[in-house]
Amino acid sequence: MNREDLMYAYSELNRDERRELSEIMGCTMSNLYRYCMKPYSTHIGQERYEKLMKFKDLKSWMNLANTGRQKKLKPTILTISFGGMITPDVVMIGNQKYIKA
Repeated sequence: MNREDLMYAYSELNRDERRELSEIMGCTMSNLYRYCMKPYSTHIGQERYEKLMKFKDLKSWMNLANTGRQKKLKPTILTISFGGMITPDVVMIGNQKYIKA
């Protein structure tokens, strides 16, 4: 499982599951949202990975990720104008904009 899989799986969790996961991860719900929904890197650290596995097993996470992929968070490459500059290297995931690295 990588950070992109986590993003899609997180989008499928309901509020109670997110609250429970934030308690297991030892962070606030807003920090959990930032960690899960803004995949600036592709790697999940070993300590956090173990905490995620306490909440659900790998098969459950991957099922959630596949469901999320099929639904709504399909990344699309956009051409967005920033101050007259056209940049085709911006990716939109959900309602978040990311610069492609």
